[in-house]
Amino acid sequence: MGIIPPEQLVVYRLNVAAFTADDSSGVSEAGQGTFLGVLEKVDHLLALGVNAVLLQPISAFDETQGPYYPINFFAPMPSYGPNDTLKLLVRELHARGIEVHLEAVVSHTAEGSDDTPKPISFRGVDNRAYYINDAFGKQVMPEYGAPNAFNCNSPVALSLILDAVHHWVEEYHIDGFSFVNSSALTTGPHAQPLSRPPLVEALAFDPLLAQVKLVADAAMPLLSSQKAFSFPHWKRWQEMNSAFCFDIRRFVSGQPGQISGLATRLCGSGDLFSSGRGPAFAFNYVTAFQGLTLADLVSYSVESEASWNCGVEGVSDDEGVMRTRLKQVRNYLAVLFLSLGVPVLTAGDEYGHSKAAELAADYSESPFLWSTLQSDLGAQLTRFIGSLANFRRRRTLLLQRKDFFFGEDILWHGAFPNQPEWDNPNCCFLACTIQSAGIESSAKEAAEEAGVPLTTAAPAVAPAEAVGDLYFAFNAHGTEMIVELPAPPVGMMWHLVVDTAKDYPADITEIPAQGVPPSIAAATRVSSPYCMEPFSVIALEARGPPSFAPRI
Repeated sequence: MGIIPPEQLVVYRLNVAAFTADDSSGVSEAGQGTFLGVLEKVDHLLALGVNAVLLQPISAFDETQGPYYPINFFAPMPSYGPNDTLKLLVRELHARGIEVHLEAVVSHTAEGSDDTPKPISFRGVDNRAYYINDAFGKQVMPEYGAPNAFNCNSPVALSLILDAVHHWVEEYHIDGFSFVNSSALTTGPHAQPLSRPPLVEALAFDPLLAQVKLVADAAMPLLSSQKAFSFPHWKRWQEMNSAFCFDIRRFVSGQPGQISGLATRLCGSGDLFSSGRGPAFAFNYVTAFQGLTLADLVSYSVESEASWNCGVEGVSDDEGVMRTRLKQVRNYLAVLFLSLGVPVLTAGDEYGHSKAAELAADYSESPFLWSTLQSDLGAQLTRFIGSLANFRRRRTLLLQRKDFFFGEDILWHGAFPNQPEWDNPNCCFLACTIQSAGIESSAKEAAEEAGVPLTTAAPAVAPAEAVGDLYFAFNAHGTEMIVELPAPPVGMMWHLVVDTAKDYPADITEIPAQGVPPSIAAATRVSSPYCMEPFSVIALEARGPPSFAPRI
């Protein structure tokens, strides 16, 4: 398998044990909760449009505490299966076009505190070299909530971590690493923050890791929280984009005054990923292993999670509440896939997995329920996600960009074209047009200068039909909006791709490889004005005869 460019990734987080532990997985008892169990479910990953999996830590850990308490940085967890089965999983996923990334925990070990020590890893070998201690040789409790804070930037510990990363790449052909508690990578031997941490720099410029994705994740899973700080990236490191998570949650849940934050996240979070990076350095997500699941995000109001229960706390059988919750789930997914950056999904969100508002990252008591995946909701959301992923790939020049938008690549609107209400503190509506002509022309010029063919131009979606601009609108008001659409390119008409308020299967238009039959293409045409329901998102695509297509 060739290397997948970062901007083309669609990532799926999963826990190896939880993914197939339930009997409903259909996996044999011996295979449940193992690498081979995951292997049996590759078709589901492909149905979602996923091309990378991010595994919750698989290096050997203390089973009594969970995957975020490592005892060894080199060996896979024995209960997940023999080492050869991990190699087989990676090999088969690569054969199906899917990369394998690992969450990595090098911030601490599972060896207890000074009061209750468990010397099973490095403790007692050379505490001052491997762990952060105070002047009296006592452990320093780090901000991420675990004793045995690893002294990542001491020469001995740094060498060990590099050796471990090399081992996973050379022995198992791992494609990427997401380092949780990333602040630990920037901490010195006296618990001081370092502006130029040796470990981060060494990983960035290691020739063996030149094609390996390196992601800094500021999540602190032991505390179910985040730390916002400036990570030294050397134009090499990507980052889990917690700003995306919480800005999108605040907007979608209907909090006023959030449209500027929405616009920034839609455009790739330039406030965080400029200075030599770009949108592809942002790993965007709305849920993670820790915190609320997507279903809980729309079912419980938790202030620290910026969530909203849609009118009733917890489980409800109210038809109106359930319809709003389904729209909100679709809204989160639509914003995730329509934004520049790498979309990151969490296993279970495709069928409405709930942990009853539990924030902890431990999935041992909350396995993936394959029986629920087969429900109507599971089938509908799986189709919705897969179709969004296909739409991103089909319009790759506009939605899978290395660079930020320039000038008039994107135009902003309110309920009327070119009239966004930036200064209205109560506004919960924003729309935009992504203009394809300039973007595709620039892409053609760049390809010609590089001497390579332009193979990423958008294909026709129906016989004798070309595609042009995209129009997105986001209504987080609790009332409907009558929206005047901007004029499409000359000779084209707007076609509905997504409307999260419509009932299945009209919520999204699937575009098969052979194109859309003319009858269906005609049915998706829309004209101005367009009535948007409360709490809904729409995506439109301009289509018309090839003679009116952007000249690329």
